[in-house]
Amino acid sequence: MVIVILFASVVVLPAISLLFYRRGASLPPRQRLAASAHALLVGLMVPYGLVIDTLKTGEPNPVVQLPILVCLILGAASMLYSLWVFRKQPLLYLAHFVTIVVAWPAVFIASIAVVGWT
Repeated sequence: MVIVILFASVVVLPAISLLFYRRGASLPPRQRLAASAHALLVGLMVPYGLVIDTLKTGEPNPVVQLPILVCLILGAASMLYSLWVFRKQPLLYLAHFVTIVVAWPAVFIASIAVVGWT
């Protein structure tokens, strides 16, 4: 399960962000980036958690969980914004479903890795 979520975080979610980025070619650069960043932000959580798990020694500081929360909040905001921006392309909403399905275990794995599962 962890390997599947790691693969989805590193390969599938950046591909979804790239899809949204390419579909928003008519948007100004800032709006294009804001509408396509959601899957990439969610995908960053698992590698971040695993890196922190590898680097930490001793008891983890609760502050190291803050980037996971920030990525999740910014990802949700970007997803809501992309719903508004791509409202005339409802087929893209299926990619949001994939992002949400991967986000649940990704947050769990990243949080467990940061607080120490070993």
